[in-house]
Amino acid sequence: MRLFQEYLPWLLEKYPDDAFDIVINTEFVSIDHFLSNIVTNVESGLTTKNLKEQFLIYYNKKKPTEAYQNQLIELIIEKLFRMSHKDTNANSIIFQGELKTNFDLLMSYLKADNACYSKNYILEKLKDTWLLDGEIYLYSQLGNHTNALEKLIENTSEEADKFAKVEKYCDENFEKKPDIYNMLLKMLVDKYNELKKMNAAESRRKVFEDEIISFMQKNKDVQLKHEKTKFAVYVSLFIT
Repeated sequence: MRLFQEYLPWLLEKYPDDAFDIVINTEFVSIDHFLSNIVTNVESGLTTKNLKEQFLIYYNKKKPTEAYQNQLIELIIEKLFRMSHKDTNANSIIFQGELKTNFDLLMSYLKADNACYSKNYILEKLKDTWLLDGEIYLYSQLGNHTNALEKLIENTSEEADKFAKVEKYCDENFEKKPDIYNMLLKMLVDKYNELKKMNAAESRRKVFEDEIISFMQKNKDVQLKHEKTKFAVYVSLFIT
């Protein structure tokens, strides 16, 4: 046992995959001890310190579990926040280079077929950060469409296709939530009326006015088919 413990750090530094395989397939050392002690000690002498992430990726391919998927996804999130602070405006993020690579990796784990991480736990790590796509995806998976739409509307820019993500979300979740178009329309009308009461800048009100008109034109048949009464109420609110 002592010889093994002395040999493992050397193997981990030189041939990490072989070391990972031994840890996963033997009982000489617990995974928690391996990650918190052996990996930490070996990493302290290395320039590139990502052995823990490498192990969790390797382990996830072999034996996916909630606890270690949580750790892996959390590591990727923390790395992304080191690249761009968590409070950065989502609309100002430029997805390129290493940031895009790690963002794509995060989304691939969130959407993976073997996903078994805690959605609520990871959602708390993503809330109110620039990782909006991950937050919205988890709201969708948890059936929390109200929060998803509110967050998407809150983060609309004033550029072209500003509501494209909002409408795409509705399209993707329509089968699971048939009244989702009505939810969106009500939110848009409520936001428009809120801005009107606040005497917000006309340009900002115009953004919502244009979207309401456009949305009604594109989705008139869907709205009338599903909740005619509510649809009429929302339209009257807007007109008044």
